Amino acid sequence: MIGESLEQHCEYEFNKNRMGMFPRAEFGKDNDARTGSKGDYIYREVDENGVEILSIMFEMKKMKAMRQRPRRKKRAFLQRVG
Repeated sequence: MIGESLEQHCEYEFNKNRMGMFPRAEFGKDNDARTGSKGDYIYREVDENGVEILSIMFEMKKMKAMRQRPRRKKRAFLQRVG
């Protein structure tokens, strides 16, 4: 699985188990590009007061495409998301 099919699979699997395992969490497309480091998907979890306690950004890239990029572009990409 690569690209959009991987994204859909991950979202489906998470949502299939979310209510029982992660009742105060969400996993979905990252549509907020204000910081300039927009990821593919983001996982957010809040505590019982609604305060965000965990946020993880996921980049779902084709490894073949990543291997073909020049080294400095990879480094810049990893610095941006890291």
